[in-house]
Amino acid sequence: MQSFKALSGEVMNALQEGGVEHAVGYCHLQASPLIDSLADAYRAKISRVSDQYRNPSNKPGDLDLTVLESYRQQLAEGVELQPHLEITADQIIYYSPILLLNPACLQCHGEPGSTLEQTHYDFIKSKYPNDLAIGYKLGDLRGIWKIVF
Repeated sequence: MQSFKALSGEVMNALQEGGVEHAVGYCHLQASPLIDSLADAYRAKISRVSDQYRNPSNKPGDLDLTVLESYRQQLAEGVELQPHLEITADQIIYYSPILLLNPACLQCHGEPGSTLEQTHYDFIKSKYPNDLAIGYKLGDLRGIWKIVF
């Protein structure tokens, strides 16, 4: 929750200060250091994971894909999504869904030419040439927070 509040607050501030290009620039340069500082404070590895990733470092592993698919199934069935815990021999992994609930998120993750202006998407593609993080609607599952202890 700390990571989500910190990151989403900073992204919204950047969006209000300078629009989509400023917010994308912020995410491109500052999101990882912000999350890393929180990870250090909590002695955990914190990451955002999605199968429709913008940054290749957010590409999911096999277990992550299983959790994402489970969340999608629950969402389709109208089940309220809850955090999920995986315990392995050497680590505890906490997953929490990331839902797109703020219309402002669609300015960077929506449908190009509709909720995501084409000029903004062109800018995003200049930073992330292999971007997959588009085409979302309000209420969609964007990905998951993954915290490994």
